[in-house]
Amino acid sequence: MSIDNRRTFLKQAIGSTALVGLACQLPFYLDSETISELDLALKVWEKNETSTPYMYIDKAISDETDLKKVIQEEFLSSMVLEVNGLVLSKLEVAFLAAVAIEKVPS
Repeated sequence: MSIDNRRTFLKQAIGSTALVGLACQLPFYLDSETISELDLALKVWEKNETSTPYMYIDKAISDETDLKKVIQEEFLSSMVLEVNGLVLSKLEVAFLAAVAIEKVPS
């Protein structure tokens, strides 16, 4: 998967699956390629962070938080992690790692 396609995928995963799945706490189904990408994010999270993705998300955002602004601020503060060559904000990786924990294979 190219970097541009991965970035698109990650944006979609964070923007829809992660937020909907975490907010509703309902099971959702993912294909094997998506699961593989999410698992990579979870491995990176566990290797680099001591808190759970959920704890980080709870600390980083509230009901009125502008996610795009938080992500931009994390990049400006070098609060980033690399997932298979793609540099993401910690919040992006936390969302993906949380989805990886909750995933239900299709």
